[in-house]
Amino acid sequence: MTPIEKGPNLGVSKPTGGPKLSIQSRLPGFQVTFEMPLVEKARLVLEELEEMVGGALRQWGRGRKGWGKRVLFRMVVLRHAAGMASFAEVRRQLECSRELREVVGLDPQGAEMPSPAAISRFFAFLSEREELLTRAFSEGARRLADTLPGLGDHLSADSTMINSYANGHGEKERRKERRGRDAEANWGVKCGNEGKGKKYVFGYKLHLLVDSHWEVPVAFEVTPANVHDGRRLEGLLNEAEEVLPRRNGLRYLAADTAYDSEANCRMLWERGYLPLIPLNPGTVPRDQDLLDKQGMALCAFTHERLSYAGRDGNYTKWRCPYARRGKRMLCPQQHHCSRSPYGETIKLSISEHPRLHAPLPRGTHRFRREFAKRTSVEHVFSRLKCSLAADDVTVLGQKKVRTHLLLSLLCYQALTLYHYRKAQKLKQAA
Repeated sequence: MTPIEKGPNLGVSKPTGGPKLSIQSRLPGFQVTFEMPLVEKARLVLEELEEMVGGALRQWGRGRKGWGKRVLFRMVVLRHAAGMASFAEVRRQLECSRELREVVGLDPQGAEMPSPAAISRFFAFLSEREELLTRAFSEGARRLADTLPGLGDHLSADSTMINSYANGHGEKERRKERRGRDAEANWGVKCGNEGKGKKYVFGYKLHLLVDSHWEVPVAFEVTPANVHDGRRLEGLLNEAEEVLPRRNGLRYLAADTAYDSEANCRMLWERGYLPLIPLNPGTVPRDQDLLDKQGMALCAFTHERLSYAGRDGNYTKWRCPYARRGKRMLCPQQHHCSRSPYGETIKLSISEHPRLHAPLPRGTHRFRREFAKRTSVEHVFSRLKCSLAADDVTVLGQKKVRTHLLLSLLCYQALTLYHYRKAQKLKQAA
């Protein structure tokens, strides 16, 4: 989106180049929490997660004598909390650190510990009970909603590609012979800005709905990589509204052009959200000449942008820019316009075309300011992949990949709660 400035002497809005907006999270210094010492980070993540799933851990019983399911669960979580690439690396770290062995529940002085294969078998056991982790994620979202003020007032949606552990090249032929390694994965394409830089990925997509101010995930979904982003928005919103507190007034939801559709815009408006979704110019009907490529209303006589004058219930209101700035006599088509000093005024029905007649027009500064907060979802993806092992998939099948990503998301929630509580304690002590 491009900034809007006033035209010389006329007050006519027109797009220009300009500086990008910088948006900061409400959690200053949040990135430092992800870079804290390994032992401290592992301890606080495990304490938070065991509080969410502790009851189920007791129902699972014990494993081999010397360590139980709790120890194996901690070792699985440790991989994500520390951002390790494999369970073999988890074992190497435990062999080198007595403090880390004590954190996961092993004998600090002992040399015996589960093998990487044993940890992998427990991970498979855990993936068969992923509903437990899903409930834990929902519980974590509720805790965040109770802790973080204003959570859910401004949401952002996006997806990221997750590479399959299988090699996609030749997978089609292997499937024909019924020997495919990852039957649920598929090829997907991720485009850069303006359709540049296409990237083809064999694997899955992680769809996220995050709070734009606090930069925390509140809903997620895992699909094959070929599933379109826009089709998952309503499901994400349904999941989020089960845990987010209900508030009066309009809220915001920002997403890129992949989510631009009549169905999505109508669904958001009817549910009390202002859709912050850029208009895809290629899908605008060619038979209309009253809107420009950003959805701003145009004057029927001069074909210049009208001035947005706010929202009146279910309508957006537009005025003559010359009359609004007291320069009506400078309009070259004033003899065709209204004779009233107020100038020509039109209203566009939002419910008739919620996509084209957006409740918050896309060419306004307010839209640009609120849409800039969508970068929060990119920050979340970056932390999940770089610090919490979300991109280091070493399992096959959608169920196991979902479990892998769930563990990364749970670690993210735990670190968010820790950081906010720590910030509140420091604020009270100051």
